[in-house]
Amino acid sequence: MTINVGSIILIAFGALWLVLGVRLIWGFDWRALLALAVFTGVLLLGAVTMSNTPQHLSPTALTPATATPSGLAFGIVSIIEFALIFVAVFLFRAIGRPDLILPAVAMIVGLHFIPLATIFNMRAYYFTGAAIIVGVLLSFAAPTVSVRQAIACIACGGVLWVTSVFLLIGAR
Repeated sequence: MTINVGSIILIAFGALWLVLGVRLIWGFDWRALLALAVFTGVLLLGAVTMSNTPQHLSPTALTPATATPSGLAFGIVSIIEFALIFVAVFLFRAIGRPDLILPAVAMIVGLHFIPLATIFNMRAYYFTGAAIIVGVLLSFAAPTVSVRQAIACIACGGVLWVTSVFLLIGAR
């Protein structure tokens, strides 16, 4: 039953990554941002309407991370993810390489899906993690920093959206 909540989270974070990528390519072009907003809305509408029960998004569906063993494990993975992101941002700013922050954060996001696949018994998350990691690695072949960052962001956001669709149609 938490698949749709997971899809909503993936859609939201995917949209954020895609907005970053679009901004790096086209700036704040209203047409690109409008297209992203419309597609995000369609995906969110699909996630909400595909809920199997009215209680799907009830407060009991969003219990604290410590309520279940898998919730506790998810909480630990999330804390490690955010700690690694903090360290990456601090490190790359300290060494004068802020251009590596977005690819590093995307890589960490991809890596965090590997343990989530086991925690939630979602084989699709192995694909998610691997695809994001491959996308980030391929971004380093880009000729410029802004293109590399855009590719990393779009790869991460696109993979998150594809995963959300797989979860919505019932793939595990």
